[in-house]
Amino acid sequence: MSLTDSPSILQEEYMVDKIVTEGFTILDRYAAIINSKEVISFLGQLKDIGITFGIAGGYCRDVVHDLEPKDLDIIVYGTELIELKKLRDFYDLIENYQRIDKAPSGEGNPNLTAVHGVRVDDLDIDIIFYNPLHKSLSDCVEVFDCNLNQYYFDEDDGCIKFAGKNEGILMSTPRGYSDSKRRLRMVYKAGQVDWEFNPDLYN
Repeated sequence: MSLTDSPSILQEEYMVDKIVTEGFTILDRYAAIINSKEVISFLGQLKDIGITFGIAGGYCRDVVHDLEPKDLDIIVYGTELIELKKLRDFYDLIENYQRIDKAPSGEGNPNLTAVHGVRVDDLDIDIIFYNPLHKSLSDCVEVFDCNLNQYYFDEDDGCIKFAGKNEGILMSTPRGYSDSKRRLRMVYKAGQVDWEFNPDLYN
């Protein structure tokens, strides 16, 4: 699931603490950045259902910068291929967990079709369904609202990678969508990770 074919510029990759070698399962690779058996089990159940997803965004960014992630974004893509049975199984699965109201999340964002929130082992997980135009993780990461969030976990080699431009300088992305409150949060987060802020580049 590498993004090296993405039109975005791959600038950096970050090895996680645990050594990940060929022969490890995808769940083993997840366990290199997620220290929770319950969360790994949840991800495994999503895979078993047949939901196509990747992990990207703030969780990956925070791991790279040695911060405690506040939540985990699961990016669901290729939604035109999701069969009705898979959706039923998905909703049956999330009913087994504490639900988090995500109704306002992503409101007005044309790139999304649905956002569902669950809490697993004290970690808030956002399951974000992108619209059918986004057929790969690369397509989704490309339309993240700013480059600060364009980190993703590469399941193929167990590395966290940056797929944006100008790492270290907060920038809007051409196709991203954001509201004023979220922009303020990103400026605050940029300060936490020592990124430069130029209002001419992030607006």
